[in-house]
Amino acid sequence: FYNGRLESPPAQMSTVNGHRPIRYEDVNGVYDRRTNMHEAKYVVTLLKELWGCGAECPTVGVVTFNQPQRDLIEDLVEEECLRDPIFCVLYQRESSHEEDNQDVGFFVKNLESVQGDERDVMVFSTTFGRDTEQRFYRRFGPVGAVGGERRLNVAVTRAKQQVIVVGSMPVE
Repeated sequence: FYNGRLESPPAQMSTVNGHRPIRYEDVNGVYDRRTNMHEAKYVVTLLKELWGCGAECPTVGVVTFNQPQRDLIEDLVEEECLRDPIFCVLYQRESSHEEDNQDVGFFVKNLESVQGDERDVMVFSTTFGRDTEQRFYRRFGPVGAVGGERRLNVAVTRAKQQVIVVGSMPVE
């Protein structure tokens, strides 16, 4: 296809912050009441890592597969701001970030509401995983609904440099 010119990541093996352009972080979290606390906490850890690289840190967006997970991540970010004043300053700086009069500030959105929001790094919290009884149901919210693949495609293609997937789904 494309006369041999099509390259798929990680064909060029370039890195962003020492990581490949597509990064998967399995946190083995528990899906409980439509949220995944392990994933949400890991997303906050990633934000600290991404924003801790100085003034030239990448723009970041977080996408969740449902609204309750989005709300949980927003709550944990706010709690971290109360606990860590340095994180709070970074959060405020990144939330109001503009480039060439364009809003490129940090956001947390659920899959249905990400459209033209392009960022350097897109972090995905897939949310779904084994429940407290170690059962895994193959129901994936809006991704499994009609048109879900298009929503997912739109969200994934908003990343300019890197996609980080934080997941708990048993891949086996």
